[in-house]
Amino acid sequence: MDLCEFISENLEALIEDRLSAARATGAVGGNAQSQIQQTTRRTLLYIVERMRRPQAGHDVAAASESGFQVEPVTSSANGYSLNDLTEDYRVLRASVVQRWLPADAQMDPAALRELVRFNHAVDEALTEAVARYWSGMVRTRDQFIGILAHDLRTPLGAISMSAEYLMRLEEQPASSLRSIAMVQRSCSRIQRMLDDLLDFTRTRIGGALPVNPEPVNLGNICQQALAELSALHMDEEIRWTSDGDLAGEWDAARLAQLITNLLENAIEHGRRGAAIGLSTRADGDDVYIVVSNEGEPIPDSELDRLFDPLTRRSRQTGPRRAGAGLGLGLFIARQIVLSHGGNISVASDATATSFTVRLPRVWASRGLNGPE
Repeated sequence: MDLCEFISENLEALIEDRLSAARATGAVGGNAQSQIQQTTRRTLLYIVERMRRPQAGHDVAAASESGFQVEPVTSSANGYSLNDLTEDYRVLRASVVQRWLPADAQMDPAALRELVRFNHAVDEALTEAVARYWSGMVRTRDQFIGILAHDLRTPLGAISMSAEYLMRLEEQPASSLRSIAMVQRSCSRIQRMLDDLLDFTRTRIGGALPVNPEPVNLGNICQQALAELSALHMDEEIRWTSDGDLAGEWDAARLAQLITNLLENAIEHGRRGAAIGLSTRADGDDVYIVVSNEGEPIPDSELDRLFDPLTRRSRQTGPRRAGAGLGLGLFIARQIVLSHGGNISVASDATATSFTVRLPRVWASRGLNGPE
């Protein structure tokens, strides 16, 4: 009897082994027993089906063509961790081997090959189960972040409007006005962080950032962004130079967010007391935005992952401010650029760090991200 036949004929006993292991850890309760029985049966049948296939490497996708969908052996309810999942497969593997070896005490070469193929099939099933488990965890996390960021905007709006009301009251002492202004600046910073979180979840769940291009002037967008940042960072100097016609078709709100994120990054990581540079120029069908700051150069090892989400620079390269953000600013900036059909690059040396954005004047992906 080969191992596939053994598993098929002893399916109920192997399922009972898994239930016994679950009972020993107190994992059986409510609907858990039925869930364990169903998923253990499906997993064992998947392993048998995979062992009967001609071996063609470690292609998990090919292994799934049978129609079986590998799942965790036990329930993926609250509290079920990745360690629990791998432990389930360890128990399953041990149960099959321990029951099969006494029935085939003479381990001839054919039996050893059966055992190797069984372990190979279990590893493939575990790999796919881990991938499904992790995908579900990431999806749940992103949905939670999106809901949290959205729900926090309402109380934040109430705080911001209350601060604006207090600022307009007459005969406020100077100390109160300074405190109210601090609340307003903090609200604006939190609002940008929440916007970044919402954009992060959009890109993770739904792909590219939505943009709504219309005829705008990049110079006007820069003026607006600089005015807002000047109110938040009154001690910082930002020098803006511009050259050429800056008219084009872009999403004005997204470009303001792009410029703000790049300038905020420069302020956070730039050398204290040094001016931040912002330049805009036209070049034929494209316009360029360059944001630069003095300070420690970014190590080459960090440049490749600088635009990855939730990435913060090493301690040697900053930031110089406490509470510097979530590590989403550059990721969102890149997504905005890509949504407009452009590109963004970074260069860093002992002199300065510069981010260069190229944007086509006319948005060419109207059918992909925007209105028809």
